[in-house]
Amino acid sequence: GLASQKAGKLDEALGWFETALAVDPRNRNAFVGMAEVSAQQGLKGKAISFYKSALDIEPNDVAIIAAQGELMASKGALDAAKKNLARLQILCRSNCSESDRLSSAIEKAGLKDAVQASAIEIKPTVEKAN
Repeated sequence: GLASQKAGKLDEALGWFETALAVDPRNRNAFVGMAEVSAQQGLKGKAISFYKSALDIEPNDVAIIAAQGELMASKGALDAAKKNLARLQILCRSNCSESDRLSSAIEKAGLKDAVQASAIEIKPTVEKAN
């Protein structure tokens, strides 16, 4: 699956990861691979779901928590991303690159929304009464 993914054969990679899950339904690496491929295909919601399945198997994997949170932030689900960040901050008591990366993604997503809202020019209109 990884070789196909690296070669850009995303549908083939998904097939390999699905086969791995058929053999071992608790194959965390297969779920992570499917999440990464789905994200590459622009299917962020599906990728988030696959990351959740991987976290069901290993709930304290900081790399997966961060990756899922980054996707959440990019979709505008900032509250959910902040929950992932809080989990990371509990798990990583000292410096944690995953926590820093997710925090940055949340900040960028928040700024993006603020910029988009401020770009809208509001023009009041007044109609004449008869």
